[in-house]
Amino acid sequence: MSYMELFVEQKNKNYGVVYDLLMEMEKRPDKTMAGDEISEFILKKGIYTPSFEKSLMNKWEDERENLYVLEEICDDIYTANINSSFPPPILDMEIVYLKNLLDDERINIFLDNSTIDKLKEVLKTYDNFKIGQFIEVKGVAEREYSCEKINKILFLLLKSRTEKKPIIYTYITNNNQVFKDNFMLPYKIEYSIRDDKFYLIYYSLEQGRMNKGIISRFYNMELGDTYEDYDFILNTIPHNVDRQKMKEPITIEVTDRDNAVERAFHILSCFEKVGYYDRARDLHIISIYYYEYDEAEIISRILSLGKNAKVVSPENVKMKVIQRIKKAISLYNA
Repeated sequence: MSYMELFVEQKNKNYGVVYDLLMEMEKRPDKTMAGDEISEFILKKGIYTPSFEKSLMNKWEDERENLYVLEEICDDIYTANINSSFPPPILDMEIVYLKNLLDDERINIFLDNSTIDKLKEVLKTYDNFKIGQFIEVKGVAEREYSCEKINKILFLLLKSRTEKKPIIYTYITNNNQVFKDNFMLPYKIEYSIRDDKFYLIYYSLEQGRMNKGIISRFYNMELGDTYEDYDFILNTIPHNVDRQKMKEPITIEVTDRDNAVERAFHILSCFEKVGYYDRARDLHIISIYYYEYDEAEIISRILSLGKNAKVVSPENVKMKVIQRIKKAISLYNA
């Protein structure tokens, strides 16, 4: 194996480990590692073999077997033997994925135009790499948000955290219920691939608890005044989140008609769950573990399965599902 072949990922499974090893050396003040440290490093990476260790430390009598990416500068102490920069481990699939990201308008949510242009310029040599060669994109949800709006909100959330100021906001629910001029401390953002929706989990100062909302449904957001208890509340949020985790999961029975089981696992993919097949009754049982602020969203997703899904427990969720169905029927008959 030649030195240059080491940096062709397709030819050498040890490529990533050698790259990581060189990066680890680069971090150190003296940029060196002892032989036993190198052996332990490759052992932890799961690719240790005596022959690879000898190649890495240039111990073979036949020089063609040695890699010479390391140099022994004194007794059993090694440093990198590379004078120029060496390429990062980028696979063809990663290049295709990055090109696809840059062509997606959602990239404007996270990167500014100058960064996007620089990346596209670097990738010009890979114009023959097309997403369709490797990945087929199906089931793309209809987008209900403006990328420009999401970008502005994300920067406002960051500003809230750095300046220790709560955010004043108006939120409109799916049922058109309006919460106007409320105050919140942002906690974290979630993204649902299935729905192509960004969610914000936040602490409501009015309600004194965690809530979850679709980012595109927030309006008139602006920073309030500096809030003295900002950091204190943020530090208690993990405790508040754990406290809002429901002890009893929502359990549903799904009949596998109209591809219902596959749809069920798909629409519930972002939630912790356990499923099994009851052969005697020919039913799939799914238990969904969730937080209090996820309840309304889970109910909506279960209802989308129609008659093929039945809520078994808990009782309060069963009643909410029944009420939603009755309300829908009454509106239909009105």
